[in-house]
Formats: sequence, C-alpha cells, structure tokens
Amino acid sequence: MAINWLHPPHYQIYNKIVKRAARYVLSLDQFASVTEKIFTELNWLLATMKCKLVLGKFAYSIVHSLCPKTFLNCFDPLSCKQIITRNSIRYLPESTPKTKFGKNATHYRCHKNWLELEDEIKNIELWPIFCNKLNLQCIEVQANNFISNYTNICDYSCIEDAIISTTK
Repeated sequence: MAINWLHPPHYQIYNKIVKRAARYVLSLDQFASVTEKIFTELNWLLATMKCKLVLGKFAYSIVHSLCPKTFLNCFDPLSCKQIITRNSIRYLPESTPKTKFGKNATHYRCHKNWLELEDEIKNIELWPIFCNKLNLQCIEVQANNFISNYTNICDYSCIEDAIISTTK
C-alpha cells in the first residue's frame, strides 16, 4: 500500500523519480526545469499532494465501508476536537500523538487529512467522482502553491531596469 512508504522521509526520493520520468516523457534534457510542466502539461502530483490523494482515497473507503473490515477501525471520522484561534477553526483527531513516529502513523495522518477535506468532496457518494474531484483539487492546490512560491522571488523587473538604465 502506497500509504506505508509515502511519508516525509521518502518525499525527496519520490519527487526525483517523478521529475526524471517527466523529463523522459517530455523529451527534455537532463538538467531542464520540469516542475511547472509536471503541473500544467502532465497533471502529475508531487509527493505531498500524492500523499494527500492516497490518504483521502483510503479515508473515503473507510467512511463508506468500501475497504476490508480489518481497516474499518483505523479511524472514526466523527471523533475529533475543535481548535478555535483568532483567525480560524480547525479540527484535529481526538488523540494527537506527541512523537514523530506517532505523527507519521497512518491512522493519524488519514484522520487529519479527512478532516482537512472540503465538505463538498467528503459528501460525494460515487467513488469515481470522488477520486476525480480529489485529484483535481490536489493538482489545483499544488499548482497554486508552486505559483505563489515563485512569484515572490523575482519578476525580472530589476533586469529590465538595468537594461533601460544602460541604454540611456
């Protein structure tokens, strides 16, 4: 099951594999930047969003009793605590682990991920529609995070200013 190996220590390895595969599929050079094309052209997910997608599918299968009975006790979607801050209301699983090992446990991550999903997606009854909507949401969030991270770095206006000042 992908949930077992897809946690933070392995994110870097997974991302390297995805980027190499994208370069191969798009016929790019070895050192070509491919991150943006992964989102726009291929609609692939990097590790953090892939993990959210897999955990979301797993949680959905538990909530709607689509998985084997051995997994049904993995988490209870109704057992959560509410944390109210000045700016937001968050829901967390009732028992929050204190160790890194506990925070990487599948039952905690699955429960936390389920609580972070929008109600519109949680309430979808059909499995294929749920998977499609969840995948589209993950791709959208990933692309928005990528764009917001790189628009703050440099908009090349400093280069244009330098060119204009040297030509005068």
